[in-house]
Amino acid sequence: MRGCGGRLDIRPAYQREFVYKEKERNAVVSTVMKGFPLNVMYWARNPDGTFEVMDGQQRTISLCRYANGDFAWGELDLAAKYFHRQPEDVRRRFLDYELMVYFCEGTQSEKIDWFKVINIAGLKLTAQEMRNAVVSTVMKGFPLNVMYWARNPDGTFEVMDGQQRTISLCRYANGDFAWGELDLAAKYFHRQPEDVRRRFLDYELMVYFCEGTQSEKIDWFKVINIAGLKLTAQEMRNAVYAGPWVADAKRYFSKPGCVAQKIAAHYVNAQFDRQECLSEAISWIVGSYKDKAIEEYMAIHQGDDEATGLWLHFQRVVNWIDTLFTKYRREMKGLGWGRLHKEFSARSYNPKELERQVAALMADKEIQRKSGIYEYLLSDGARSEKLNLRQFDDDEKRTAYEAQKGVCPVCGGHFEYEEMEGDHIVPWSKGGKTVPENLQMLCRRDNALKGDR
Repeated sequence: MRGCGGRLDIRPAYQREFVYKEKERNAVVSTVMKGFPLNVMYWARNPDGTFEVMDGQQRTISLCRYANGDFAWGELDLAAKYFHRQPEDVRRRFLDYELMVYFCEGTQSEKIDWFKVINIAGLKLTAQEMRNAVVSTVMKGFPLNVMYWARNPDGTFEVMDGQQRTISLCRYANGDFAWGELDLAAKYFHRQPEDVRRRFLDYELMVYFCEGTQSEKIDWFKVINIAGLKLTAQEMRNAVYAGPWVADAKRYFSKPGCVAQKIAAHYVNAQFDRQECLSEAISWIVGSYKDKAIEEYMAIHQGDDEATGLWLHFQRVVNWIDTLFTKYRREMKGLGWGRLHKEFSARSYNPKELERQVAALMADKEIQRKSGIYEYLLSDGARSEKLNLRQFDDDEKRTAYEAQKGVCPVCGGHFEYEEMEGDHIVPWSKGGKTVPENLQMLCRRDNALKGDR
C-alpha cells in the first residue's frame, strides 16, 4: 500500500494489518474535521528518497479510505456523507489539514529500534519503566506526543492529556529517581553533566491549548482520549522479526478469512487481524506460551523464505482434534490444543468411545469445569483436577464434624475442625456423589493418604 505518488510505503513489512473499527476510524476523521491535532506520525526516510510509515498507519489509512469514498462520516452539524458528497468547504478543510510528521533515518535494524521506542505504550511496562521511557524520549530528542492544556478564563491552565508524561519529567527533574541510557550511567538529574541537564531543560513540548466551558472541556477530553489500538505482543514481535518468514506466516494466519481461520476458528480464541492466531500457532509448535519461547522460534526462522513448517504443524494439530473428537462442543475452544497434541498425540484412542465418555461427563453435575473433560480423557483419567469437581460446603462439613465428634474414622485421633477435611467416602471416579450421606471428615494426613480411593 503506497501513497504520495508511490514514494510513501504505508504498510512496510514490520507493520500490522489495518485494525481500526468504525469507532476509531470515524474518530480520526472527526479530529481532522474539528481541526484538532492528530498526534505525531513517524516516517522513516530511505536513502532513495522514499519513505515508510513507522507510526500512524491506522490514521493514515483511515483518512485515505474516507477520501476514497469507502465510508460515510458525519458529525457536528453535518449529516453522514461520503467525502465526494460533502460541500466544497468541508472537503477543502479536510484536504488542507496539516499532519505533524517526524522523519527518522537509519538502517533497517535502527528502524526496528525506532519502531519499538515509538510503540512503547503498547508494551506491558511497570510504572518506573514508563517513567524511564518518557525521560529517554526527551534525552534522545524524540518528540513526545502532543499534550493538551485547557486555558481557563483567569489565565491558569489544566492538563487535559499528558499528565503522566508531565509528572514523569517533573519527578526526574526533582530527583525522585535516577535515569541512564545510551552512553550515560544511571544518575539523578542534579548529578548529570551540565550539557545533559541543559538538553533536558531546553526540550520543547508540543502543547495544544483548548478553550471553552466546563462541559466543552469534558467533550475535548473524550475526543482526546479516543485511544488508538495498542500493539498486541505478536504485532510487536512481527515488527522485530520482520522478513520473508513473517510475511509468509501472515498469509496463513493473520487476516480475516485466512486459511487458518477457516479450519480452526472454533478451536482458537483469537482475533485473526491482530496476529493472535499466529501467536497461537507458534506456541503450538514450540509447546509454550511464554514470550521468550515464541521469540526464539521467530529469531531462528526470521530469514526463512516460507513458513510452511508452521502451517503444516498447525494442520496436523487440527486434524488430530477433528479425528479424536467427532462432535464439536463450545468447550473445545481455546484449550491450548498445541500442548495437548505435543503430550498425547503418540497415544491411541477410540474416537467412538471418547464421544460416549464426553457426552456422559457433560451431563455429570459433579463436574464444574466442562472444558476440563478433554484433558481428563486424554490423560486416561489421571487429571481429575481439570474437572473442578463439586466440593462439600462448610455447612455440610461442619454437620459431619459434629456428628463424628471431631474423631477421624481412620486413625481414631481427635482434631479441631480446622485440622480436618471433607472426603468422599465413595470417590467420584467410582460413582460417588457430593451428598451428605457420602461425606466423612478425615484428618489432613489420612485424607492425603486416601487420595482417590
